[in-house]
Amino acid sequence: MVANQSVAFRISILNGSSEGELLYEEKQHALTNEFGLVVFAIGKGSATFGDFSAIDWGANSRWLKIEFKRDTDTEFVVTGVTQLLSVPYALYAENAGGNDRAIDFVGTNGQTIRNNNGVWEATSTLFNNGTNVGVGTTIPGSKLDVSGSVNVGSGFAYRIAGSDFLHNRGGAGNTCVGYRDWETDRKSTRLNSSHRL
Repeated sequence: MVANQSVAFRISILNGSSEGELLYEEKQHALTNEFGLVVFAIGKGSATFGDFSAIDWGANSRWLKIEFKRDTDTEFVVTGVTQLLSVPYALYAENAGGNDRAIDFVGTNGQTIRNNNGVWEATSTLFNNGTNVGVGTTIPGSKLDVSGSVNVGSGFAYRIAGSDFLHNRGGAGNTCVGYRDWETDRKSTRLNSSHRL
């Protein structure tokens, strides 16, 4: 074990196989911890060959070769060569690799997207301008601005703007909007039956 020592790594990205063409190489220096472990980010070292950002991750399989030496050693020793199967292929996913299933549509600011039988499309039915949300309107003037009818299930009471009251107990004549004269019993808040609208 090489604990609490200064070490160097040579990292190579190879094309196609464990013996493939060298695409990129860098060196990294690190100090091991008490367990002989180090942490470093590939692509952030001192490049000695190639350009990490120019690697075409989708063109072929890529292989990672790691070489190691203590600062007192003169030569690097190969510690392993392995095929890269996921990361950094996430970099390739940024462009979706020409995948037909990528979401690609044209919309305008504030529109939201919906799935219409497997096809994603921009819509203004639900509109978000970054501050307010509009349903049926593209110019919402409050946090939630609804244009058109709203269906609210029966048996629920809602407080609006802190003091105004919307109430529906499900029976005829039991709905009130913007009415403030109500009384409270132990089970629910309800309209005074003598003040029905």
